[in-house]
Amino acid sequence: IPDSASVIIIRMKKVSYMDQSGLSALDDVLVDLRAKNKVVLLVGLTKQPTYMLKKSGVIPQLIPLENVIATYQEALEWIKTNKT
Repeated sequence: IPDSASVIIIRMKKVSYMDQSGLSALDDVLVDLRAKNKVVLLVGLTKQPTYMLKKSGVIPQLIPLENVIATYQEALEWIKTNKT
């Protein structure tokens, strides 16, 4: 990810299941991105990964609920509206 990127979109639409190792890997990436002051948008989360991310506290501790977005197009609109 280039240093010039301020917003990172992680597309999760095809992730139907997340186990503990996947959760841990995503958590590590999110902590690293947060340390680099990157804004992360999770797009297209399905039911089970959403449950895992909320249960573990990733949502809302690392990813605020407002950064969980239904569609890629909505994420692009979010960036246009919230670009810093």
